[in-house]
Amino acid sequence: GIFSWDAPPLKKINCFLQRGIKVIPVMRTVGAEWTVRHPSWGLLMTKALLEEGREEEAFQLYKAYFQEAYVRRATSLSEFHRLMRNERVREHIRKGSFLLRRLKEVVDVVNFHYYESPRLFPVLISFIRERTGKEALMNNELGSRYRLGVPQRERRAAEDMVKKLALSVAMGLQAVIWFPFSNDRHHIVGLGDEGRRPIFATLNAFKTSTRFLNRPLLSYRDLSKGRIRHHSFLFPSWKVDVVWSEGKETVEVEGGCSVYDFQGSEVTRKRIRLGPSPAFIVCPR
Repeated sequence: GIFSWDAPPLKKINCFLQRGIKVIPVMRTVGAEWTVRHPSWGLLMTKALLEEGREEEAFQLYKAYFQEAYVRRATSLSEFHRLMRNERVREHIRKGSFLLRRLKEVVDVVNFHYYESPRLFPVLISFIRERTGKEALMNNELGSRYRLGVPQRERRAAEDMVKKLALSVAMGLQAVIWFPFSNDRHHIVGLGDEGRRPIFATLNAFKTSTRFLNRPLLSYRDLSKGRIRHHSFLFPSWKVDVVWSEGKETVEVEGGCSVYDFQGSEVTRKRIRLGPSPAFIVCPR
């Protein structure tokens, strides 16, 4: 069959289908950029909470999601309500809701972009799955966003990278592509700066993450407890635990396992102190 909707992307797919070429339709959406050009997932999640009467939660989610955004943000509840009543914002939300309603029955994989807080990454993934009814998700533009002048900006971006890549595996994304280019105007920290010079903090974090996590996954367990975030992955050659903490905590490392920080440097202590910087605990099978 072919698509009856004559949107340009679907017309291209129809052309391939008529030639007998197998096609996987993909819904392409974007993240915080939607505040400028298209409806954003952040606005859609915020609107959903408002519709449930959860005003304070909606405002807190909005502030967290757009904390590092490159557009003007509402900073008070009154500004927030004015923003959500703004006709441009309402039009963004209408377009996004329309896409979810119309495409959820015709796509095989939902693709999205994300540059915001690692803490909200699983929240967004769950929201997309709930609203589209699709388990199969991919992200062809994952990245980190911090405003210029933020202390330890590159280090924080590198820490976020490890967390987001670990969460991508934990949440079962079909594929992930890390956005490698910096964009100071959009506050994006890449693997290199705008002059194409390497940013070693993010580059090392990327190499370390792909070294340990880019393997066929056998099983996954979420061992998080209290303030400790603990994601345990079983691969054919080793078990890898990615751990960090929302406060100061310590964990014991079992014998025979090696510990590496988010830059890939080995940590020789068997009792490690945790904080916002993630660590890899690697145990051979």
